[in-house]
Amino acid sequence: LRARVTGQVVSRSGLPLPGALVNVQMVLHETAHGSSTLGGSAVRTDDAGRFELVDVPRADLVLSVGGEDVIPERFAIAPHEPDEGHRL
Repeated sequence: LRARVTGQVVSRSGLPLPGALVNVQMVLHETAHGSSTLGGSAVRTDDAGRFELVDVPRADLVLSVGGEDVIPERFAIAPHEPDEGHRL
């Protein structure tokens, strides 16, 4: 397990996005047509747009970001990538 995955959700202009929903999913199987994922935990960003997910598997992950006034977006994280400081 990764101890945690942390980061910050920002707008296109670089401003923090408080209250955005960050969801982590583990990629089980990937093909040219898409992927199968297993859902995990979700958290909301704090006033500075920061988030922390704990007890996340060390696997291929997809972080999904959504919420009010947020265009839904997905970000892939490979097992060898750092656990902290993701800017979404």
